[in-house]
Amino acid sequence: MDARFLAEIRKLYESGAAELARSLTFEKLTRAGGRRKVQLLRSIEARLKELGGATKKLYAEEIPAEYIDAANETREDVGWGEVLKPANFVGIDTAAVQTALATAVDDTQFALSAVNRTCRGLVNSRHLSYAQNAGINRLLAEANVTGETVAGLSRALTGYINPEWFGQYADVQAGTFFKLSGRRWKLSDYAHLTAQVRMGTVANMGHLNWALKHGFRFAQLSRHAGACKVCQQYQGKVFSTTGKPERDHTGTIRRPLSEVPGKGGLIHPYCAHTYMPWGRPDSEMAEEHGSPRSILNADRHTNDVIELES
Repeated sequence: MDARFLAEIRKLYESGAAELARSLTFEKLTRAGGRRKVQLLRSIEARLKELGGATKKLYAEEIPAEYIDAANETREDVGWGEVLKPANFVGIDTAAVQTALATAVDDTQFALSAVNRTCRGLVNSRHLSYAQNAGINRLLAEANVTGETVAGLSRALTGYINPEWFGQYADVQAGTFFKLSGRRWKLSDYAHLTAQVRMGTVANMGHLNWALKHGFRFAQLSRHAGACKVCQQYQGKVFSTTGKPERDHTGTIRRPLSEVPGKGGLIHPYCAHTYMPWGRPDSEMAEEHGSPRSILNADRHTNDVIELES
């Protein structure tokens, strides 16, 4: 996975969150009348739309490249087969890339919609009217002079404004725009997490689809020292890629990959495990792409490659 891409996503969303925070300063919020609030929300929506467009453009460039790199990495590990290029994409490749892009766009829209709701809640809150008085403005002026922290200012403002509203304001100023799965998320952290999950899933699809096109009906999950408890249950095991239990060439029944968390994608966010071809490929399919070999050990970067018997 390209660390440059993940860093670019994080930087994009850190910049976006900082810009939104600057547009939602306490002074601007407490002094905004009805017309100014409408203008403020329109400008926020426009910025979020720009952010979504920039994100989609990045994904549209990176997802096909990640998929192709993963497929060709599989070929290098296996030692034979077709080199994947944009020119020789087939239906399974196109579907994987298009699905990945659509899912990434959905993730982005979910996050940006949550940000928009938070911003609207701050601007339109009925509690904001309590803040429009000279006492609060005096405290703000003193805070600018003394460098008082947001937490300290929050305590000083307790008698003037709803604490819950001010807590939301403080979160936004820190880049934290929404709550999900019991925790509050910085916008840049969520964007980085979802980018890593999406690109990791794309890479696994590249591995698995290359294997399917070359006649492999089984895949093995890589092994890693220090794997988490969840991954330890599955690493090193072989799974059927056909969507149902299948008997391999040794007579062993292999459970379908769909039973593994992630169903062929990442088992969990930031998971390092990948799937690689395993077993004897279908000879008719495999011979279309060169000299077929069996792959009987898919430990990452240490595959045992065994020539098929004639």
